[in-house]
Order: sequence, then structure tokens, then C-alpha cells
Amino acid sequence: AAAVAQGLLREQARIHFLRGNLCFPRADSDGCVREHQRSLALARLARDSELEAAALGGLGDAEYMRGRMMSAHDAFSRCIRLSQRHGLARVEVANLPMRAITAWFAGKTAEGLEGALASVDAARKVGHRRALAIAHHAAYHCLHDLAQWQRAAEHVEPALQCARELKARRFEGEALSLRAELHRVAGRRREAQHDIEAALAISRETGMAYLGACYLGTLARVTDDTVVFEQALAEGDALLAAGAVSHNYYLFRRDAIDACLERGLWQMAADHAAALDAYAS
Repeated sequence: AAAVAQGLLREQARIHFLRGNLCFPRADSDGCVREHQRSLALARLARDSELEAAALGGLGDAEYMRGRMMSAHDAFSRCIRLSQRHGLARVEVANLPMRAITAWFAGKTAEGLEGALASVDAARKVGHRRALAIAHHAAYHCLHDLAQWQRAAEHVEPALQCARELKARRFEGEALSLRAELHRVAGRRREAQHDIEAALAISRETGMAYLGACYLGTLARVTDDTVVFEQALAEGDALLAAGAVSHNYYLFRRDAIDACLERGLWQMAADHAAALDAYAS
């Protein structure tokens, strides 16, 4: 209100950008889009290239949040081009990992991996630890899809270290869930269950809308307990129905399908596949 009263366009742009960022982990997709669009309009009125680039990155987050990965990739690409044109290194580095992740979600795994590895190097060079954590996550996901388990594992501990140095609990839970999946692939079910339960505990503390359903999908795959399996899938479904960040809809359904197939639950697997198809459409 004070910034509006005094006609401070740059401050208004920063405020709307911050509000948009706060909407993201709360799974408020409408708020995220609205606030970043307003930030972008104000940044352009103020003729401030740095605020404009930041708002474009925010719009990328907003499109990502509602599952529109190609639109998100386009917004991140525009943000990065503008940042490069004006020498805005930290804005560029902050958004490079998300361009890589959205390439992966859009089915361009090789492009995503190339971008993720470049993002790791860029974030290290400028000392941007938050971007570095996300870059490691992006590289892991691409390498996981390529079944390059050892190379994927090389990105988990650095991501966990970044999260703990930043005291970023949400990122700590995310890294633990990645490690749990690699334990599962290697047949270390006890270690996998320990890590995914730790990730879930963090998620219950910091907000389940961010990655809670993803963790429940992993839990459904690693547990030998039928009751835990059923409860994990039921809670994951409930979280998606209530509203969550988009990666939950993709990754929970992926793991729920596999968890059901592994148990011979054909109709349940088909139901999760139909739900994934409906969301992605």
C-alpha cells in the first residue's frame, strides 16, 4: 500500500514477485500466475531489465506449478536470454536449472541433462547454492530416467549438502527422497524406507503441497507392508485432490502405477494411468 501510494514502481514489482514466490510452495497456482504477471507489467513500466527478467522466471515457476511444462520452459528461456543480454548473471544462474527440469518434463531428457550439468557448473562459479541444489536435482532426474544410477547418485549428496548449508528443509527432504529411490533400485529397501520416512517427516513439517505426494509414491514402492502401501496411495490421492505443485501429479502417478503393477493390481494401475492422462491433457 505504501509503495502504491508513493508511485514506487520498482518496489511494487519486487513485492508482487515475492508474493508470487510465496504462492509456489503453498500450491496457490492462481496466485502465483497473478502476482508474477503483475510484477512483469510493473517491471516493464519501470523499464527495469533485472526486475523484468526475474518476473519472467517467476512466470516460468507459475506455469511449472500448474503443469504446463512447455510454457514454463519458454518463460525460463526468455528470462535467461534477457539476463544474458543485460549481464544479469545471478538471475540467469537462478533460472538455468528450471529450464533444464522443464526440458526433462517435456520429454527432452538429453537436452535437460546437458542444461542441468551446465547449470551445476554455472551455480558453482558464482556461489549460488540454491541454484546449485536445484541443478543437482535436475541432473539426477535426467540420469535416473537414463538408468545411469551411479552418475545419478553423484548428484544426491551434493544436493543434500547444499540444502543443509542453506538450512532449506524442503530441499533436504527432496534430496533424501532421491537417495531413497536409489536405495530402492539397488535393493536396499530398509535404507530406502528410512530415507523416505525422513523426507515425509520434513514434508509434514514444512507443507505437504510441495512434494508430499511424490514422497508417498516412493513409499508405496519401497514398503513391504500392505497397509502402509494402501495408506500411502490413499493419502497421495487426497493431496492431489486438495491441490499441489504439478510435479506431484506427474511423479506420484508414475510411482503409483509402478507400485500397483509390481503387486499385480491391474485395475488400480489403470486408474492411476487414467488420472495421469486426465491431468496431463
